[in-house]
Amino acid sequence: MDLHQAGPASNFFLDGLVFAESLKAKVKKVVFASSGCVYPNFLQSDTKKEIYLTEDLTKGPNDADNTYGWAKLMGEFTLQAYAKEHGMGAAFLPVFHGVWPAWRGESRGHRHDCPRVPRPKPL
Repeated sequence: MDLHQAGPASNFFLDGLVFAESLKAKVKKVVFASSGCVYPNFLQSDTKKEIYLTEDLTKGPNDADNTYGWAKLMGEFTLQAYAKEHGMGAAFLPVFHGVWPAWRGESRGHRHDCPRVPRPKPL
């Protein structure tokens, strides 16, 4: 992730465009695929500590992981603003480890999402 910041930076523009066009098309609900990278970096400093991720941990202080994490967090905030101001339905889908590698046929050792964030507690 540290080596590829330009690609995720385009998410700032693309997410806003999708939300604006969804509003224009009168879409009833937008489901936003977020990321574990929205969680603060300070929670990730001790890799041996197990942390169960909850929504309240993204309320601040905000310290998302790299451009990708900030883009995803701003996407969440932007969609929340659309929902509040325009009544657009919104749902957030947190995406954690293993989604991209499985889809792309890559090994589990090559992850595109933030490797330092532990999985959420099972339900």
